[in-house]
Amino acid sequence: MSETTKDDLAKRRVPALITYLSPFRIVEKDDAAEPWSATIQQVNRGSWDYVALHEIMGGVNVGLETPYHMVVARDGALALPPIPELRSDQVAVEYFNRCLAALLLGGIYCEAINLDSLELGCIIDWKYVRSQRTGTSAANNFHNHIRYQNASALEAIHLYRPRSVKLSALYSAMRTGLDALKRLEPMRGEYLLKGATGLARRDWGTALANLWIVTEQLIEALWNREIVKPTRFLDNSKMRRDQLNDNRIWTAATRIEMLHQKGAFDLAVLKALSKARKARNNLSHSGVHPAEVDAYNCYAGVRALITTVLADNTLPLLQLDLSDHAISDPFAPQKGRKSFKPTFWMAIPKLPGEQELEKAEARLRHQAASKDSQTEWSDRNGPELDPDGKRNIARPQKNPASPSPSQLIDAKIEALDDWRGAMLVRVRSVIKKADPEIVEEVKWRKPSNPNGVPVWEHSGIICTGETYKDKVKLTFAKGASLDDPSGLFNASLEGNARRAIDLQEGDKIDEKALKALIRAAVTLNTSHANSRPAGAQKKKKGV
Repeated sequence: MSETTKDDLAKRRVPALITYLSPFRIVEKDDAAEPWSATIQQVNRGSWDYVALHEIMGGVNVGLETPYHMVVARDGALALPPIPELRSDQVAVEYFNRCLAALLLGGIYCEAINLDSLELGCIIDWKYVRSQRTGTSAANNFHNHIRYQNASALEAIHLYRPRSVKLSALYSAMRTGLDALKRLEPMRGEYLLKGATGLARRDWGTALANLWIVTEQLIEALWNREIVKPTRFLDNSKMRRDQLNDNRIWTAATRIEMLHQKGAFDLAVLKALSKARKARNNLSHSGVHPAEVDAYNCYAGVRALITTVLADNTLPLLQLDLSDHAISDPFAPQKGRKSFKPTFWMAIPKLPGEQELEKAEARLRHQAASKDSQTEWSDRNGPELDPDGKRNIARPQKNPASPSPSQLIDAKIEALDDWRGAMLVRVRSVIKKADPEIVEEVKWRKPSNPNGVPVWEHSGIICTGETYKDKVKLTFAKGASLDDPSGLFNASLEGNARRAIDLQEGDKIDEKALKALIRAAVTLNTSHANSRPAGAQKKKKGV
């Protein structure tokens, strides 16, 4: 057996400079059947496949000399060789940002990194990217926690069905972006990237400051192409060259105006750039923080200038909507926002008095909703003329203090501030999808349970939805008469009529099987109703 040499070991552990794609996404090879994902059980137990996150997916050409390239790991780790040109933290960060800017120009949204995002590590056996001296940014902390299987459930939930990107998409975007950067010189991609990051993070000052740098660089490129070169072709004397390059005469405002007069861009672009320039001057000279509209005026101008310099409007960046990646404005009106239903719940420790406060707030909202619905009903179905048209007859008014069954179920779900509420929401949704004609009722209301028990009916009771401390129970009134090929029934199995499904925290709902069970119960109820003799009716009490 031959002795392992120092050179052999050096080949197995190759030093690397490391950062990460942000926002987080999983990178997969094109032949992957589906993107990597942790299961919800692995998230809760901290048992996801951390080795898979370290695995190298491939290398991307970023313009380094052969044989160097950028290595990409499955969790979005990006690794560059610590060649002499990159052995400065500032230079390394600038180079990473240049690569990320190329991806942005190529249509893949990503954000700028800073010095706290840079890590030192290595490539092991050309299979894995391993970080050793870690960065301190939030993104770096997240990656190190998931790589060490040390992330909390709040962090690790991002590993469940994460966003993903194919390696070939990175190849294509990088190639397109690097070509664009070369054609857009002297524009520096890192400032475009920082400007776009500022827009997404609603940091209008950072966005405007960086995008204005890009604006002046693109104006410089257009000035040289449209003004300087044609003039020097006619008169290349030193005096003429000095005159055209004198920034005291040809300020940014003057150059923008002249380029507009030359037809380089239209009036709308001129106005956007003029407004952005004024806001930028107010920021630089007076410390006046810009507004959102100022930053987006500058970005609109930059997009137009890029199109003009390239003489091409097909650059993928131009089709990228940065608002899709922006954080939300906490003070914006809620109306019009897309609502979503949570898939998983996690109990949050309550502060003293908080649970009582939340229940009181829920009751108040419920009372207000009931009052609003009653007012709407009265307006729509209020007093009207009787058939002879001579007098008003007021229709019977609903009691505003008596909420509908559906409202009671809503209130019950809202009062369940843990996983049971989420489970009841999911079950309710499946039941309604299985039979759109199903009717919601509430039975067995009492002081200790004012919202009662949800009941779903169609020609009789289909099932009830009871909640206990450790489970949500779906009880089927005629479950013993139903076929259950998927084996959903797991409780009340000894009775002659009822069968139940006990759902506990973390359980998955087999929607297809549950829908089939609901439809079978509906069919059973309706067949019994249809087989009742003609004229036979259920005897009413007191008759």
